[in-house]
Amino acid sequence: MKLIAHRGYSSHFPENTIASFDYAIKSGFNFIELDVHLTVDSVLIVMHDPDLDRTTDGVGSIDRTTLEQVKKLDAGSWFESGESNKLDQIQRVPTLEEILLRYSNQAHIYIEIKSGESVLPSILRNILVATNWIDNGVLLNPSSVPGVSIISFDQEQLLRSKNKLPEVSHGLLVVEATDENIETCNATGLGGLFPYVRSASKTIIDKAIDTGLYVGVWGIETALDLEKAQSFGVHGATVNDPIEASRILNNFHQ
Repeated sequence: MKLIAHRGYSSHFPENTIASFDYAIKSGFNFIELDVHLTVDSVLIVMHDPDLDRTTDGVGSIDRTTLEQVKKLDAGSWFESGESNKLDQIQRVPTLEEILLRYSNQAHIYIEIKSGESVLPSILRNILVATNWIDNGVLLNPSSVPGVSIISFDQEQLLRSKNKLPEVSHGLLVVEATDENIETCNATGLGGLFPYVRSASKTIIDKAIDTGLYVGVWGIETALDLEKAQSFGVHGATVNDPIEASRILNNFHQ
């Protein structure tokens, strides 16, 4: 089971920042997950929420904010932990292009599309091509390093992305996996299904895997969540503290 650093090493550093991703990579966890939104001037930035309020010192909706305005914001001071206090500089909101260039050939990046603009998948493709993450086609392999996968709760947006990026693995995020979800993924060529760990069942996970889908879980908060994920035989799990999650998993095997 691959441990995927959720918004980077988000238990110790402000989520979706360079510091958070750097620490994950430095700690040996080169599967990272991030979220993207489109600014009003059509730049993909890395942030979870649709507005700036929670994780920066700014306010307002991303889709009404320019990149220039976003880049002036502090994206780190809101977060308090022993590690984040060691930050030697202000954390700015990164663009997706900056992340792709920084971690070229070092990581598998799960890009979660958060906003629904129909032009977004085309912009995403252009960035992946320009940064050489797509070069003569990419194997549909969500476990390769380097590599990239696209995930989203927005099925319509995900299918737009798959149409623009047929070389790349795509996965549907759901709260509760159903037979219908499995059928939809297989019928539309989506290669992955990502249910919430606490609503998942071994029956549905087995069924999804048996059809050839890559299955990952999200929402892990406790050791019991991790144990459940591993017992189900899923391929991957997003975690906020990869080192602690790895320690817990190792203890399960002792």
